[in-house]
Amino acid sequence: MGTILKRELSGLGMQRAMAALMVVFGILLPIAASWYLGSSVSDDATAAEQVYMWRVVAVVMCFMPSFLPAALSATNLAGEFEMRTLVPLLATPVSNRSLFTGKMLSILLPAFAVVLLSQAVFYIGTYEVQGLPGGASWTFYAVLLTSSIAYYFLVVSIGFIIAVKVREIRNSQQYGALCMMPVMLGSMGGLGYSVVKFSMDSILYVTLPAGLLVLLAALMGLPKLWNRSRLAERF
Repeated sequence: MGTILKRELSGLGMQRAMAALMVVFGILLPIAASWYLGSSVSDDATAAEQVYMWRVVAVVMCFMPSFLPAALSATNLAGEFEMRTLVPLLATPVSNRSLFTGKMLSILLPAFAVVLLSQAVFYIGTYEVQGLPGGASWTFYAVLLTSSIAYYFLVVSIGFIIAVKVREIRNSQQYGALCMMPVMLGSMGGLGYSVVKFSMDSILYVTLPAGLLVLLAALMGLPKLWNRSRLAERF
């Protein structure tokens, strides 16, 4: 798995899209969100209203960087096929599970790094909200962490399912966008509504087991799709 992870991360490091993702979603977006939050909240807004706005914006920023991981996972095998690197990849002496896990982590780790960076910048940019009752609590960040793990593993898993079924990059991008958009909007809207209407403890009781279930299902079930002989026949 380490060999696959190193190979994939070295390839991602040379892509301009990954650098743009770090700058746009990790730095520029949270700065813009901090400015928007400060300018949109009126002076007579209650502390609860300020916290609600802050939480919703923080939730949105957790989900926004998922565009690139979704595209990378959906076009993964098609890209390998077009660049003629699929055969050497399938010939790598590692198990199917190690091959799949290495590829999945190579997409998820940079995405999680961007999410952590954006949350850190947003936290610094909105320091006025931190002292408010119910503001930046550990349960809120636990909800963000567990929901982000569930969401990103789900998005990348859907992308890998598409990648196994579709040979052309253009088609995989279209199918990926068609499948990912409802998932993103539904997850972002559902969590954004929940952090406003419900307590963090009650939400954590849902997001924590959901995150664990999605993680285990992705790592245990999906590698079965990566059967070398079937992939070689299809591509």
